[in-house]
Amino acid sequence: MKKINYYFNSFLSFYIKKFFRTEKREVYIGKRKIDQFRRSIIKYRKVEEIIQYTCDFLKDFLSTQQIGFFYWHKELGHFVDYTEKENFQHKIQIFDPLILVLTEYDLILLKRNIEVIRNEEHRKIILEFMNQKKANIVIPLILNESVLGLIYAKTDKYINIADYFLLDELRYFVIITLSNALIYLSLENLLKTLEERVKERTKELEKAHQTLLQQEKMATLGTMISGIAHELNTPIGVIQASSKQITENFENLIEIFFLKKDFKNLPDEFFEILYYFIFHLSISNSNVQTKAYKLKKQLKEYFDLNKIPYDDNLMNFLIDFKFYDGNNEVFINKNNLVNKIINLYNQSSKENQSHFLETLKNIAWIYESVSRISHASNVIHKLVQSLRNYSRSSKNEFLTHNLSNIIDSAINLTQNTIKHRVKIIKEYHYEGNIVCDGNQIQQVLINLIINAFHALRNIQREDPFIKIHTRELNQETIEIQIIDNGPGIPKEIQQQVWDPFFTTKAPGEGTGLGLGIVKNIIENHHGKVYFESNKDGTIFFIQLPKNQPSNHSTKVSSHPSIKFGRYDWR
Repeated sequence: MKKINYYFNSFLSFYIKKFFRTEKREVYIGKRKIDQFRRSIIKYRKVEEIIQYTCDFLKDFLSTQQIGFFYWHKELGHFVDYTEKENFQHKIQIFDPLILVLTEYDLILLKRNIEVIRNEEHRKIILEFMNQKKANIVIPLILNESVLGLIYAKTDKYINIADYFLLDELRYFVIITLSNALIYLSLENLLKTLEERVKERTKELEKAHQTLLQQEKMATLGTMISGIAHELNTPIGVIQASSKQITENFENLIEIFFLKKDFKNLPDEFFEILYYFIFHLSISNSNVQTKAYKLKKQLKEYFDLNKIPYDDNLMNFLIDFKFYDGNNEVFINKNNLVNKIINLYNQSSKENQSHFLETLKNIAWIYESVSRISHASNVIHKLVQSLRNYSRSSKNEFLTHNLSNIIDSAINLTQNTIKHRVKIIKEYHYEGNIVCDGNQIQQVLINLIINAFHALRNIQREDPFIKIHTRELNQETIEIQIIDNGPGIPKEIQQQVWDPFFTTKAPGEGTGLGLGIVKNIIENHHGKVYFESNKDGTIFFIQLPKNQPSNHSTKVSSHPSIKFGRYDWR
């Protein structure tokens, strides 16, 4: 009997040890799986990736394919089953009794030991959910009494104590990772919303900025209109007077040709002279010669010396119409126009001499009147075109412009303000093209020129001047210098001139937007602007690239316009 007991005890001891070795090995394997799960799940940042990986892992861990995962869907406003994500038919509202019960207990629930829930009503709610999903295990995911979701499964595997604690450890990792993903998603949405709000705010600020600049420009426009209107009066007066003169001279010609019968006796040389006389008018300057008295004295001496017949009418005609300017070499060629006029005049009768000169004078006056009309019309056209360009708003387009044309247009716009008071000197050592917003660059130049004039008008200088100098710094960059011989910018304010709203002008004369706007324009063109100033004058340096970076679209344009308003440092 003792021997039988010995064998029985040995047999029992062997199988007990074997059982515990198997149990320990299974726990070790499960622990390794959970560690692998932890290392893998923390790599995911998206909610759906976390859910998918968790479901795949549990299918292997619980040896089942029946896994479900309810998670909070922010856009829909309720919990949805990931397995039904195509139509979201299975959902749980946030106020559902199941959510309240899970929050109350916060533990993994097994169907076989559901009795741990002592409240019969609560137990009934959980069993109803398990039966509906055909599940025998529910894993709630709760953080700080807030339900992030829940996992349910149906498995034939027996969940022992070791498996239970492993599942609880898995639950912890899922809660932390899912919580981080939700926070990350919230931050991402917040940043997206913030970016949109920043864009909207930026647009509002740009709109306000453009409005302020346009108001400043219109203020400048108002100060320039009176000067431009005065400038328009002059060419209009020329046009009116020249038109009247053309009519009178043309009537005189009609009378000479058709009513003065004796005029028809003039030789053919007259018509040859008439042809070349018109050519002479087209190439000569119409301005009245200075020192006419001295020229008349020299011409009289030449005629007397060479025994050429003459009278005052002939001498006045030759001087007034630029045939004689003090150079006696004009008489060397006996077949030129001057000698032909003198010979024909002296060969004609007294009456025909008068008709001869009157005819040439009338033709000259008609030609000069037409030239004045053409010049005055061009002046009006340039003023009106510049005014239109100045008043219209820029589209902020970077186009190809000729630099000299931009500068000339800026000078033309400021001419009515500074004419006859300050000398404008142009030194163009670079006359090629640059890619820029012609409106903005032209306005910068206008502002600098007007500002230099304001500095010069308050001092006594014998030779006040504003010089515009251009040069090529290198193959990629050009430089524009605006130079004046004014009193300079005082040292005590040189560091402040770039500040917005800084001005030393009287109220109504300047807003102080000045150099801040200019600097913004130049930097927007990827250039730079700076100045040097002392008691002998100021030089503003503007350095611009010939071409803009590739992100600027460029087109060809020959009509610069202006966007920003006037500035001044004073």
